[in-house]
Amino acid sequence: NKLDHAQLKSDCPDEVLVELSVTLHKSGRVTEVMFIKSTGCSYDMEAINSVRKLKFTPAMKDGHPVSQYIVAVFSAGR
Repeated sequence: NKLDHAQLKSDCPDEVLVELSVTLHKSGRVTEVMFIKSTGCSYDMEAINSVRKLKFTPAMKDGHPVSQYIVAVFSAGR
């Protein structure tokens, strides 16, 4: 996902990249978010807030919903 460079706060470098490990619960909710790669600036929270708003249809296995993990990548530049 690429957010507009105008969303970068003054505490962020010109180019940022955030990688998150995200647990998508079988209920259709995001239940856990962990950093794989952090920027160390306020953009980190923008990425987490974006992921927490996700709504999805869970993956199915043998006809039943299952939880899964994804990697979400967010980047922006001025």
